Amino acid sequence: MNFKPHVFGSRLAVLLLCLSLAGFPQNEGVPRLKLVVQKEVRVKGDFKGPIQDPIGCDQQGRIYVRPYRPIPEGAPVLRFSSDGEHEATFSLQNAPGFEKGRASLFAITPRGEVYFVAAKALSPRKFEIALVGFDEDARHASTVRLGENFVASQIASFPTGEFLVSGWTSTSEAGKEPAAVPFTASFDIRGRPLNRLGLPDDVRDESENTEGQEPKALVSAVDLGDAAVGLDGNIYLMRRTAKPLVYVVSPLGELVRRFEVTPPEEKAQPAGLIYGPDGLLVFQFDVIPEEKEAEHKQIFSLVNPETGERIRDYESPIPGFHPLACYAPGDFTIFTWDQPDFHHRFANAVPH
Repeated sequence: MNFKPHVFGSRLAVLLLCLSLAGFPQNEGVPRLKLVVQKEVRVKGDFKGPIQDPIGCDQQGRIYVRPYRPIPEGAPVLRFSSDGEHEATFSLQNAPGFEKGRASLFAITPRGEVYFVAAKALSPRKFEIALVGFDEDARHASTVRLGENFVASQIASFPTGEFLVSGWTSTSEAGKEPAAVPFTASFDIRGRPLNRLGLPDDVRDESENTEGQEPKALVSAVDLGDAAVGLDGNIYLMRRTAKPLVYVVSPLGELVRRFEVTPPEEKAQPAGLIYGPDGLLVFQFDVIPEEKEAEHKQIFSLVNPETGERIRDYESPIPGFHPLACYAPGDFTIFTWDQPDFHHRFANAVPH
């Protein structure tokens, strides 16, 4: 199972995907504003050190962070109030049957429930995959077994209770090496598959593998992507391509539409996606300067979820790559830290 340690170069794989990026003209007429830090809140307690992607936020503005640990897939998810108070810890150690399980993915519902895609070893090469849920008080609520023959790369929860899981399955044919086949499927609350759909741009890996190795995937559905739940009840899946692709999927697992978003600058790489309470998508773009000594910057773009057109761009006031945790109209909460001790802060930024 894979993990994404944020400050240990989690963006490297994404950036390598786009090194051959052709120049994109900026959308004409898209206004750009600079953000300024209005308030900073220091995270209370002794929590410090590197964190893992993703960082989440619920409808109450509470922030969910996963610290990096020696066994990263075993790390809990911590919830903090907007004032920096540690409120709850969501851990597989509290899930019967999965106390020693590992989870590289988690999803947060608007109400503050947390779901892990967890794996439990049944043998050295066989794992049971389950969706392990916790209520907003961090109490174990459910364990839904999904199967044994796939690896998940993205998960999202529909408001109506269904789940969307993306990843890849391993297939083998007589006389051929195992191949990785991308998949995206919706499941009901009992783990029963509702629909499996092949997304445009999925690529099946036909490369040979050394005996005993896991199959490889060139593109594993929306691996290296992001997911957000819309006010319309659909899930928006982002694939981190040079021009980010977005797939809108219904609770029944049907592809509603697909669109792409033009980056705000030639060197801007997609790094995150949020669906805002105002009904707009918020894309986080990381911009890599050509000069080695120049500072990296980030741009947050408001995007029309129907057409993919950028409406407005905002430049982050904090140099470097720091994830956008929460968004409300006119208010951006950026997760940042001091160096070298990694004491964390929530920075509220507003248009200048």
